[in-house]
Amino acid sequence: MLEDIRIIDEAGAELPPGESGEIVVHSIGMMTGYYKNPELTEEATWTAPDGRGFMRTGDIGHLDKDGFLYVSGRLKDMIKSGGINIFAVDVERVFMRHPDVSEAAAIGVPHLKWGETPLVVVIPRSGAEIDPEELRQWANERLAKYQRASHVLVRGELPRAVYGKVAKAELRREFGSGAGL
Repeated sequence: MLEDIRIIDEAGAELPPGESGEIVVHSIGMMTGYYKNPELTEEATWTAPDGRGFMRTGDIGHLDKDGFLYVSGRLKDMIKSGGINIFAVDVERVFMRHPDVSEAAAIGVPHLKWGETPLVVVIPRSGAEIDPEELRQWANERLAKYQRASHVLVRGELPRAVYGKVAKAELRREFGSGAGL
């Protein structure tokens, strides 16, 4: 049973209800660290002002005013563009509203001016043909200026983990350097 859940920003400061950041947890049954790996243990631990250790989950979310937790994504799925954090899931949701899109996966790719910008890989619905540039323009009209996709790729399938989830790590390996765009 979890004893305490908190939300922290990139600098490790605790965030108030309603603000999104990394979810950290404290529990009496939580691990004390990685076996013979103090560096990894330190990286995975956040210490509260009262000295208690919390484990970083790598998940992004927020607590509402009543203390209910809302998970919105993974920290690794965060795209950092021009100093602003973009949740990949927010970009994906917009692309998924297009009637010809069956699935969408967004990752960050390098950009000289902004650091990173969203690349979105989409799978068309059965029988649909998608023009990547037309889809990019359609979605960018519906996204905030800082969320706009710089590239859209159409694929027949997305890489998946054994349990069916999209393997974004594979997309990052393939396109994370900006190569192949």
